[in-house]
Amino acid sequence: MNEAEFKSFSDFLQNTQAIAADSSSRLKAYTEFNLVFDYLQSKDCNKEDLEEKRSYSETALFQNIAEGYFRLGFVEQVFLQYSKLIYELWFDRVIEFQLHKNLRIHKGTQTHQIAIIYSMLQKNREAWDYYFAALAEDIIEGRDYINSQAYRALRSLNLSKNNLKIFAANVSDLKGKAKFNPLDIVENAKNEFIIPTYEENESIDNLKLNSAAGLWKELVKKEEKEKRKVMNNA
Repeated sequence: MNEAEFKSFSDFLQNTQAIAADSSSRLKAYTEFNLVFDYLQSKDCNKEDLEEKRSYSETALFQNIAEGYFRLGFVEQVFLQYSKLIYELWFDRVIEFQLHKNLRIHKGTQTHQIAIIYSMLQKNREAWDYYFAALAEDIIEGRDYINSQAYRALRSLNLSKNNLKIFAANVSDLKGKAKFNPLDIVENAKNEFIIPTYEENESIDNLKLNSAAGLWKELVKKEEKEKRKVMNNA
């Protein structure tokens, strides 16, 4: 696949409705994925190629392909896997570029979208680290962590506000310094017990539920005892 063919396929992939309604178009989306992936994997990328863009009219080498497959993932799940592979490749290429150029590029889109896809595939354990990585990227970028989509996603997974506050305070010290892999930041935070693993958080949540269930049983027993006492005294 050459540059013109890649651009043509990227344009084609944006018409989700037409592809979903036509079996030959869906087949094209299937069969040309490997060509697209190989093209992106082998392309010599500059900063402009790797930076997230705000509109399709700008050059968004990885972004439009990944988003196109993501939308098709609501039609057939295999396209979600294709989208995840593109986002992962994009993320990896940015990490390589940062190491080579010693220059930071924001990676919030890739990390957050990978997390969302894992969540859609019912793989919350895998999504966990990527949501934290997306949150770290937003904090390092200077954004208010409470307004981050990753913050809301982690809250929906029953992570406490206090855990998020401590993580945000820890990561905020890296503003202007973190030029490399946000997954390393997350791994260090887990190793230093700043944040729990997904399994640890699930365990904490189960303890809370068991405790609440125990208190409820005690309350029911107390009410029944009071009712019997009233009936006996009547």
